[in-house]
Amino acid sequence: MKRVSLIDSIVEEIKGRITRGELKDGDSLGSQDELARQMEVSRPTLREGLKRMELMGLIETKHGRGTFVKTINPHDFMNPLASFLVFDQQSALELLEARLIIEGAVASLSAKNATVQDTMKIGQKLIDMKVAAEKDNIKDFITSDVQFHLLVAQSSKNRILIKTVNILSDLLHQLVDRVFELQSNQLPATLKQTIQFHEQILAAIQNHDAAGAQRKMKAHLSDVTLKIKVGRYL
Repeated sequence: MKRVSLIDSIVEEIKGRITRGELKDGDSLGSQDELARQMEVSRPTLREGLKRMELMGLIETKHGRGTFVKTINPHDFMNPLASFLVFDQQSALELLEARLIIEGAVASLSAKNATVQDTMKIGQKLIDMKVAAEKDNIKDFITSDVQFHLLVAQSSKNRILIKTVNILSDLLHQLVDRVFELQSNQLPATLKQTIQFHEQILAAIQNHDAAGAQRKMKAHLSDVTLKIKVGRYL
């Protein structure tokens, strides 16, 4: 069975226990070792399943205490993305479609409104991506990649778009991580191409080329969409 399918089964099993009342608000899920034995999965696979459920808002991890069924508060219903946090191929493609529209506009505004200080900050994240790529440090590369996009949003000076991109940032981090996992057999080329897209986006913003920034951002996100489709996300 594929690892992703195992993750899905973990999510469905624990969700089922909550739905049936076997696990109630505030209940501990027990040790990860015990859960992994019960579900006949490895600890890394179990952790991925728990991470997904935590993003769904169903469980929470308390440092030094363990993992618990989350008590739902009215605030949780204020997150309009809560029901979209389970990543199958369709939800990944829908996120990319939304990003294509939103971040294309963000890049365009950034090219119009970014200050020299803004472009310096964005450029530093591009440098961080290059350093991480040279060291084959995928974790730092992804973090810098996500921060690059957040800084582009901030330089747009549009508070609504900044907030929207910030809301999407956690999902974006997961998605970028998944793209690189799919491309693991050709990682150097993928990293190089990703850097090139970001260089082109930054250059357009520095040149105050709104149409070009939008076009380059859309080209970048279209490439990510293609990788998701070809890679068969699941």
